[in-house]
Amino acid sequence: MPAMEFRGTFPSLPAAEPWNAQRLVRETSPLVFVVAPDTPGWTPDRGYSESGAVGAGVLLEAFEDGFLVATNRHVVEPDSWLMPRASGDTVLLFQQNGGPSRGRVVALHEKLDLTLVWTERRGSTNTFRQPIAPFSDVAPGQNVFVIGHPERLFFSISTGIVMRTHEDKMVQVSAPVSPGNSGGPVYDDLGRLLAVVSYKVDRRFNPNAENLNFAVRADALIDPRSWKRQSGSDKVLDRYWRIVNSGQDSVKSSTALPTAP
Repeated sequence: MPAMEFRGTFPSLPAAEPWNAQRLVRETSPLVFVVAPDTPGWTPDRGYSESGAVGAGVLLEAFEDGFLVATNRHVVEPDSWLMPRASGDTVLLFQQNGGPSRGRVVALHEKLDLTLVWTERRGSTNTFRQPIAPFSDVAPGQNVFVIGHPERLFFSISTGIVMRTHEDKMVQVSAPVSPGNSGGPVYDDLGRLLAVVSYKVDRRFNPNAENLNFAVRADALIDPRSWKRQSGSDKVLDRYWRIVNSGQDSVKSSTALPTAP
């Protein structure tokens, strides 16, 4: 993943003052991924723009030895894809200017539509942590920015506001989303992660639905409870949760998972 491997700097988040849409998309788009199925016979010369369904993902932490990425559980579950997968434990990750990398699913949330994916890193020591807003800070009327791949229009941005919060777990936003946005970030205007896009109410099934879009609270990503860990993932997950919940800087010791097949 050359674009991320050799990135000179990561954005400094959260911003000191609110950014406009142009500044926010310029700074945060490189932190967004295309998540694609790890299909049998896939080769790097086959463009992901021709490989079927895609979802989105967002960078949570850049360690020296790898990247931790958040996406939806339904994006990585094998039954969600229309094509066969080589493994239910791996996905392919692409960036705006680079890829692919094979990512290993390291944790599935037991209650929410969230998943954590790990991909190894080589060639750089620059680190990054995505600031995540507490659910209590998410308020109706707040500006939001969504980045994803609606209907395969890669790295599109939509803007809107928080419409309301639901049941202590979901954020309803007016920013339009479509298939391909699932797993992508909902940022505020400081670049904090408020939520992860999950679904929209489809008018094919509910003709009265008008722009009803929902995302999962992002602070569940830093709460170690209610996660089903995959085999071999403890070192990466414990390191991330220990750091984000203690306010420490990124730990640079190597805790790489076994290389994905």
